[in-house]
Amino acid sequence: MGLERSLIKALHSGKVELGANRATRALEEGRAKLLIYSKDYTKPMLSGDEECKLYHLDLTSKELGRLCKKPFTVSALAIIDEGDSDIMNLVKGG
Repeated sequence: MGLERSLIKALHSGKVELGANRATRALEEGRAKLLIYSKDYTKPMLSGDEECKLYHLDLTSKELGRLCKKPFTVSALAIIDEGDSDIMNLVKGG
């Protein structure tokens, strides 16, 4: 299963926070397992305590929004629960 299909499956069956503010908050609160961010988003600074993987997509926020099947831009998203997807196995981090 490719990243796009896994992301769509996570959006439908899991818990995902869309948007830079919500994704960053989930990261800071320790709820995020994976933070996916576009090339428009500045890589977040981590304190080292986080148990979160970071994954940079070479897409604009407009393209990431389209990938998520949303009619708006998405510069970052946080996977809280991957649901039935295998997205955590597809990404190796940063």
